[in-house]
Amino acid sequence: MSATWDKQVQITFRGVSLANEEINIKKFPSVINPQSSLFRYWETVSCILIFSTCLIVPYQASFDSQSSTLWALAYIFDALYLVDVSLKFLVGYYSKGTLIADLSLIRRRYLRGMFILDTLTLLPLDLLAFGVSTHLRWHQTLTLLRLNRILRVLRLLSYFGRLHTFCL
Repeated sequence: MSATWDKQVQITFRGVSLANEEINIKKFPSVINPQSSLFRYWETVSCILIFSTCLIVPYQASFDSQSSTLWALAYIFDALYLVDVSLKFLVGYYSKGTLIADLSLIRRRYLRGMFILDTLTLLPLDLLAFGVSTHLRWHQTLTLLRLNRILRVLRLLSYFGRLHTFCL
């Protein structure tokens, strides 16, 4: 008795397809596909916000800016960057051409990668301005303590490095 299979057999282990087929992301509703257009739009907006932060923070530190609009923008950008960091725990990645959609593998990879840098840029060092007494005015100290936000430029470099590999 012979049986004919019309469907190709796909064996998966923790989200990795051994048949080298794309995993149906609908099976993993909490995982974000890094190739989706919505995620790419979010990443582009995130890069624009990071670039803006890298302009605003040094401007505030250099020119003694007390503009409430710039301060509001800076804190809005920080909040959106926190959302971006939270989303990184849900974004799948490709390994050897296969989409990895296992949340524990995604989290482990992010924690071992850019998470420490992202956390350093989110530290609220500006709160130290209220407890530290210096010869500078409080808003000058505040802007100097916010300079850790510039480390976000490394995320831009990684984004444009990936973009370059997609274009080739």
